[in-house]
Amino acid sequence: MRNTIGLLLIGGLVAGPVVATESTEGQTSFSTRIIDGDEAQKDQWPFMTALIRSQASNSYQGQFCGASYLGDGWVLTAAHCVDNKRSDDFSVHIGIHDLLKASTQGQTAQVKAIYIHHSYDKQTYANDIALIKLTTEPNLASITLAKNDMHGELLAGTELTVMGWGNTEKDPDKEAIYPSTLYQVNVPYVLRSNCQNLGGNYHYISDNALCAGFIDGGKDSCQGDSGGPLIHQYEDEIKQVGIVSWGDGCAQPQAYGVYTNVSYFNDWIQDTIKYSSRSSSSGGSIGWSLFGLGLLGWFRFRKGVRL
Repeated sequence: MRNTIGLLLIGGLVAGPVVATESTEGQTSFSTRIIDGDEAQKDQWPFMTALIRSQASNSYQGQFCGASYLGDGWVLTAAHCVDNKRSDDFSVHIGIHDLLKASTQGQTAQVKAIYIHHSYDKQTYANDIALIKLTTEPNLASITLAKNDMHGELLAGTELTVMGWGNTEKDPDKEAIYPSTLYQVNVPYVLRSNCQNLGGNYHYISDNALCAGFIDGGKDSCQGDSGGPLIHQYEDEIKQVGIVSWGDGCAQPQAYGVYTNVSYFNDWIQDTIKYSSRSSSSGGSIGWSLFGLGLLGWFRFRKGVRL
């Protein structure tokens, strides 16, 4: 077993997103999954990245979240994946397909720093986004991020694709099944108003999140997929529009998957990368440099003190 699941208690009602707990192996688990999907082709998504616990016996046992490679030594993931973690708690593996063949696929990189959005809310999962700065800059394929407001750009029912190594068993009463190979599933974009109408925690979804999935359930992301990319393919263009964040169960009816809206955070992403690079080149402390610029409140930064 690699993951365990809990429910978020809000206002006295157990009607919230699935949240992370720690397994006996110390691995973080969350609310996102590839249910009723298909195995991806090897090298189909070269930007796909796995977060691997440092003390695990192998990558399969150590994988706890997904992520995407942005290039220039930067990785994008969900805040809940790296909250309260240190830079030496995990490594990243870019371009891997089979977790049991880590030595022959993609490239492993170490973590230099973690940046979590300053407004990340552990209870509602609002602003569930984080950047990881690597100690090196792997020359590997990267993903392009969506720039335009996806709420205004995507039509209801637009096909999106989500991928990961998470649980593929949708029945919560059965033992979770974690494949070693990357899986993917296509899910339709859901208008925010329709998502909010589900009530519960869905009611609080705002511009910083996207919903996708089927009202009757059946296909979804699940535990272990958190932090991975939700992408939109149009002709030959592929862009990341979301980050796997949370959901009420896995592939259950009357419950959509919720994804961080990447385009909403474009300024934060660009500013974080820009000022991190500026501070590093000047040889100063990143945290204090940003403080001097009046930007410390833009994000929480802890070098080596895993957030």
